[in-house]
Amino acid sequence: MPETALHLELKSLARGFLYASGYAAHAAEVACSIQRYRVDAAGWSDREFGGGMGAGAGVRDGAARPERCPAHTAIIECKASRADFLRDDAELPRLLGVRDQLRARLAEVREEVVHTGEPELRRAGTFLFGDLDPWDYDASRSVAHRLVVRELRRLDRLIHHHTKFFMLAHYRLADRLWVLAPRGMIEPRECPAGWGLLERLDSGEVRETVAPACGASHDRHRARMLRNIAVRLSAGAGPDGSAARAGAGPGTL
Repeated sequence: MPETALHLELKSLARGFLYASGYAAHAAEVACSIQRYRVDAAGWSDREFGGGMGAGAGVRDGAARPERCPAHTAIIECKASRADFLRDDAELPRLLGVRDQLRARLAEVREEVVHTGEPELRRAGTFLFGDLDPWDYDASRSVAHRLVVRELRRLDRLIHHHTKFFMLAHYRLADRLWVLAPRGMIEPRECPAGWGLLERLDSGEVRETVAPACGASHDRHRARMLRNIAVRLSAGAGPDGSAARAGAGPGTL
Protein backbone atom coordinates (compact mmCIF):
# COMPACT_ATOMS: atom_id res chain seq x y z
CA MET A 1 0.00 0.00 0.00
CA PRO A 2 1.47 3.41 -0.97
CA GLU A 3 2.55 5.61 1.92
CA THR A 4 0.23 8.54 2.55
CA ALA A 5 1.31 12.17 2.72
CA LEU A 6 0.21 12.31 6.36
CA HIS A 7 2.35 9.32 7.30
CA LEU A 8 5.35 10.90 5.60
CA GLU A 9 4.72 14.10 7.52
CA LEU A 10 4.49 12.20 10.81
CA LYS A 11 7.84 10.51 10.16
CA SER A 12 9.44 13.88 9.52
CA LEU A 13 7.94 15.25 12.75
CA ALA A 14 9.17 12.16 14.61
CA ARG A 15 12.74 12.89 13.57
CA GLY A 16 12.32 16.52 14.53
CA PHE A 17 11.08 15.44 17.95
CA LEU A 18 14.09 13.15 18.42
CA TYR A 19 16.50 15.89 17.39
CA ALA A 20 14.94 18.43 19.76
CA SER A 21 15.07 15.87 22.56
CA GLY A 22 18.82 15.38 22.30
CA TYR A 23 19.16 12.34 20.03
CA ALA A 24 22.30 13.08 18.01
CA ALA A 25 21.73 10.14 15.66
CA HIS A 26 18.27 9.51 14.26
CA ALA A 27 16.77 8.12 11.07
CA ALA A 28 13.52 6.96 9.50
CA GLU A 29 12.67 3.42 8.40
CA VAL A 30 15.22 1.71 10.65
CA ALA A 31 15.46 -2.06 10.97
CA CYS A 32 15.43 -3.40 14.52
CA SER A 33 17.09 -6.46 16.01
CA ILE A 34 14.00 -8.56 15.33
CA GLN A 35 14.57 -8.57 11.59
CA ARG A 36 10.95 -8.74 10.46
CA TYR A 37 10.28 -5.34 12.01
CA ARG A 38 11.19 -1.92 10.63
CA VAL A 39 10.34 1.12 12.76
CA ASP A 40 9.20 4.50 11.43
CA ALA A 41 11.87 6.46 13.32
CA ALA A 42 14.66 5.63 15.75
CA GLY A 43 17.20 7.65 17.68
CA TRP A 44 20.29 7.21 19.84
CA SER A 45 21.75 9.51 22.47
CA ASP A 46 25.13 9.16 24.18
CA ARG A 47 24.54 11.74 26.88
CA GLU A 48 22.27 12.36 29.83
CA PHE A 49 19.11 14.30 29.18
CA GLY A 50 19.31 17.90 30.22
CA GLY A 51 16.42 19.10 28.09
CA GLY A 52 16.21 19.47 24.34
CA MET A 53 19.11 20.54 22.14
CA GLY A 54 17.11 23.46 20.91
CA ALA A 55 13.94 24.03 18.96
CA GLY A 56 13.43 21.21 16.50
CA ALA A 57 11.26 21.75 13.46
CA GLY A 58 7.62 21.53 14.42
CA VAL A 59 8.28 20.47 18.03
CA ARG A 60 6.58 22.32 20.86
CA ASP A 61 9.07 23.69 23.37
CA GLY A 62 9.27 21.43 26.41
CA ALA A 63 7.51 18.56 24.67
CA ALA A 64 10.15 15.97 25.54
CA ARG A 65 11.58 15.88 29.03
CA PRO A 66 12.27 12.25 29.90
CA GLU A 67 14.13 11.59 33.14
CA ARG A 68 17.92 11.63 33.11
CA CYS A 69 19.53 8.46 31.86
CA PRO A 70 22.80 7.42 30.20
CA ALA A 71 23.28 6.34 26.58
CA HIS A 72 20.00 4.99 25.28
CA THR A 73 17.79 4.44 22.24
CA ALA A 74 14.29 5.48 21.25
CA ILE A 75 11.69 4.29 18.76
CA ILE A 76 8.71 6.21 17.37
CA GLU A 77 5.92 4.47 15.48
CA CYS A 78 3.71 6.75 13.36
CA LYS A 79 0.02 6.03 12.88
CA ALA A 80 -1.94 8.11 10.37
CA SER A 81 -5.29 6.33 10.84
CA ARG A 82 -7.11 4.71 13.70
CA ALA A 83 -7.63 1.53 11.72
CA ASP A 84 -3.86 1.22 11.49
CA PHE A 85 -3.55 1.49 15.26
CA LEU A 86 -6.15 -0.87 16.66
CA ARG A 87 -8.03 -3.78 15.19
CA ASP A 88 -11.77 -3.38 14.78
CA ASP A 89 -13.08 -5.43 17.68
CA ALA A 90 -16.39 -5.14 19.52
CA GLU A 91 -14.62 -6.50 22.61
CA LEU A 92 -12.13 -3.64 22.74
CA PRO A 93 -14.10 -1.31 25.10
CA ARG A 94 -14.59 -4.15 27.59
CA LEU A 95 -10.93 -5.20 27.45
CA LEU A 96 -9.78 -1.62 27.98
CA GLY A 97 -12.07 -1.35 31.00
CA VAL A 98 -10.64 -4.53 32.50
CA ARG A 99 -7.12 -3.28 31.88
CA ASP A 100 -7.90 0.00 33.66
CA GLN A 101 -9.03 -1.98 36.70
CA LEU A 102 -5.93 -4.16 36.65
CA ARG A 103 -3.62 -1.15 36.36
CA ALA A 104 -5.30 0.37 39.43
CA ARG A 105 -4.91 -2.94 41.27
CA LEU A 106 -1.23 -3.11 40.27
CA ALA A 107 -0.63 0.35 41.70
CA GLU A 108 -2.24 -0.75 44.98
CA VAL A 109 -0.14 -3.94 45.18
CA ARG A 110 3.05 -2.03 44.53
CA GLU A 111 2.24 0.57 47.19
CA GLU A 112 0.91 -1.80 49.85
CA VAL A 113 2.94 -4.97 49.23
CA VAL A 114 6.14 -4.30 47.27
CA HIS A 115 7.08 -0.95 48.82
CA THR A 116 6.38 -2.28 52.32
CA GLY A 117 7.75 -5.80 52.06
CA GLU A 118 10.59 -5.40 49.55
CA PRO A 119 12.25 -2.02 50.23
CA GLU A 120 15.52 -3.36 48.82
CA LEU A 121 14.04 -3.10 45.31
CA ARG A 122 14.09 0.69 45.51
CA ARG A 123 17.00 2.26 43.61
CA ALA A 124 17.71 4.86 46.27
CA GLY A 125 19.74 7.93 45.41
CA THR A 126 18.77 8.03 41.74
CA PHE A 127 17.04 11.39 42.11
CA LEU A 128 17.35 14.37 44.41
CA PHE A 129 13.84 13.72 45.71
CA GLY A 130 13.42 10.21 47.07
CA ASP A 131 9.80 9.93 45.94
CA LEU A 132 11.05 9.84 42.34
CA ASP A 133 13.44 6.91 42.86
CA PRO A 134 12.52 3.99 40.54
CA TRP A 135 11.75 0.48 41.74
CA ASP A 136 12.95 -2.81 40.24
CA TYR A 137 9.48 -4.33 40.08
CA ASP A 138 10.62 -7.12 37.76
CA ALA A 139 12.61 -8.58 40.66
CA SER A 140 9.63 -8.66 43.03
CA ARG A 141 8.95 -11.99 44.72
CA SER A 142 5.36 -11.06 45.55
CA VAL A 143 2.89 -13.62 44.21
CA ALA A 144 0.13 -10.99 44.09
CA HIS A 145 2.34 -8.65 42.03
CA ARG A 146 3.33 -11.38 39.59
CA LEU A 147 -0.28 -12.49 39.08
CA VAL A 148 -1.48 -8.97 38.25
CA VAL A 149 1.47 -8.35 35.90
CA ARG A 150 0.83 -11.68 34.17
CA GLU A 151 -2.85 -10.84 33.65
CA LEU A 152 -1.99 -7.39 32.29
CA ARG A 153 0.40 -8.94 29.78
CA ARG A 154 -2.32 -11.38 28.70
CA LEU A 155 -4.73 -8.49 28.13
CA ASP A 156 -2.15 -6.53 26.16
CA ARG A 157 -1.71 -9.54 23.88
CA LEU A 158 -5.48 -9.72 23.36
CA ILE A 159 -5.80 -5.99 22.70
CA HIS A 160 -2.86 -5.64 20.36
CA HIS A 161 -2.84 -9.15 18.87
CA HIS A 162 0.93 -9.62 19.05
CA THR A 163 1.35 -6.42 17.09
CA LYS A 164 4.60 -4.57 16.69
CA PHE A 165 3.71 -2.50 19.78
CA PHE A 166 3.59 -5.56 22.00
CA MET A 167 6.69 -7.20 20.56
CA LEU A 168 8.92 -4.11 20.69
CA ALA A 169 8.02 -3.52 24.35
CA HIS A 170 8.13 -7.20 25.33
CA TYR A 171 11.66 -7.70 23.99
CA ARG A 172 12.83 -4.24 25.13
CA LEU A 173 14.18 -3.32 21.71
CA ALA A 174 14.63 0.32 22.77
CA ASP A 175 14.82 2.28 26.02
CA ARG A 176 12.04 4.70 25.05
CA LEU A 177 8.97 3.91 22.94
CA TRP A 178 6.50 6.44 21.52
CA VAL A 179 3.58 6.30 19.11
CA LEU A 180 2.91 9.50 17.13
CA ALA A 181 -0.57 10.18 15.75
CA PRO A 182 -2.82 13.12 14.85
CA ARG A 183 -4.37 14.83 17.84
CA GLY A 184 -7.39 13.03 19.28
CA MET A 185 -6.99 9.88 17.19
CA ILE A 186 -5.76 7.79 20.12
CA GLU A 187 -7.05 8.13 23.66
CA PRO A 188 -4.32 8.08 26.34
CA ARG A 189 -5.89 4.99 27.94
CA GLU A 190 -5.54 3.13 24.62
CA CYS A 191 -1.79 3.63 24.55
CA PRO A 192 0.02 0.26 24.44
CA ALA A 193 1.68 -0.81 27.69
CA GLY A 194 5.08 0.81 28.10
CA TRP A 195 4.59 3.27 25.24
CA GLY A 196 4.30 7.04 25.34
CA LEU A 197 1.92 9.03 23.16
CA LEU A 198 2.91 11.96 20.95
CA GLU A 199 0.23 14.01 19.20
CA ARG A 200 0.53 16.10 16.06
CA LEU A 201 -1.37 19.29 16.77
CA ASP A 202 -3.28 21.24 14.12
CA SER A 203 -0.44 23.77 14.20
CA GLY A 204 2.00 21.08 13.08
CA GLU A 205 3.73 20.94 16.46
CA VAL A 206 4.27 17.75 18.44
CA ARG A 207 3.06 17.40 22.03
CA GLU A 208 3.79 14.56 24.43
CA THR A 209 0.48 13.45 25.96
CA VAL A 210 1.66 10.27 27.69
CA ALA A 211 5.23 9.76 28.89
CA PRO A 212 6.84 6.41 27.98
CA ALA A 213 7.79 3.88 30.61
CA CYS A 214 11.37 4.01 31.82
CA GLY A 215 12.46 0.76 30.19
CA ALA A 216 15.92 -0.72 29.95
CA SER A 217 16.89 -2.19 26.60
CA HIS A 218 19.36 -5.05 26.47
CA ASP A 219 22.89 -3.96 25.58
CA ARG A 220 22.87 -6.06 22.43
CA HIS A 221 19.62 -4.45 21.23
CA ARG A 222 20.96 -0.96 22.00
CA ALA A 223 24.16 -1.59 20.06
CA ARG A 224 22.25 -3.14 17.18
CA MET A 225 19.90 -0.16 17.00
CA LEU A 226 22.81 2.29 16.83
CA ARG A 227 24.37 0.20 14.05
CA ASN A 228 21.10 0.08 12.10
CA ILE A 229 20.61 3.84 12.41
CA ALA A 230 24.12 4.35 11.02
CA VAL A 231 23.46 1.88 8.19
CA ARG A 232 20.21 3.64 7.31
CA LEU A 233 21.83 7.07 7.27
CA SER A 234 24.74 5.81 5.18
CA ALA A 235 22.62 3.95 2.64
CA GLY A 236 22.28 6.92 0.29
CA ALA A 237 25.70 8.46 0.81
CA GLY A 238 27.99 8.80 -2.19
CA PRO A 239 31.54 7.38 -2.37
CA ASP A 240 32.96 10.77 -1.43
CA GLY A 241 31.10 10.68 1.90
CA SER A 242 28.49 13.27 0.91
CA ALA A 243 25.23 13.27 2.85
CA ALA A 244 22.59 10.72 2.05
CA ARG A 245 19.96 11.96 -0.34
CA ALA A 246 17.16 10.39 1.69
CA GLY A 247 16.87 11.06 5.39
CA ALA A 248 19.56 13.72 5.71
CA GLY A 249 18.75 16.36 8.24
CA PRO A 250 19.85 18.04 11.45
CA GLY A 251 21.72 15.75 13.77
CA THR A 252 22.40 13.01 11.23
CA LEU A 253 25.67 11.14 11.13
